[in-house]
Amino acid sequence: MSLVIRAVAHSAAASHYLADGLPPISMNNSAPGASAFQTIVGALMFYGLLAGLAGLLISALVFSLGRWFGNHHATTGGRMGMLGGMGTAIVVGGGSALVNWAFALGASIHS
Repeated sequence: MSLVIRAVAHSAAASHYLADGLPPISMNNSAPGASAFQTIVGALMFYGLLAGLAGLLISALVFSLGRWFGNHHATTGGRMGMLGGMGTAIVVGGGSALVNWAFALGASIHS
């Protein structure tokens, strides 16, 4: 744990140049096509959330009908589908935070 804390403290206090004298590479939000790409990714996230919601609702219907008719296979499948729909929402909603965390972790690596 102290290794992680030292790595985070080192990356926060790092100079503007890497050990070999090269300037660090930073993200450029003004690159050509960046706004269009952000729009496309936002639309994919929207459709991903809609797909997760549809899966959750359909699976809840399968779960309830399977329970009503006493079909244990349908009940289990509906329950698994509901977990899948919630997992989709977690991945889509938290995807940006996961990518930013991985980017910061990779940026803290020095040779």
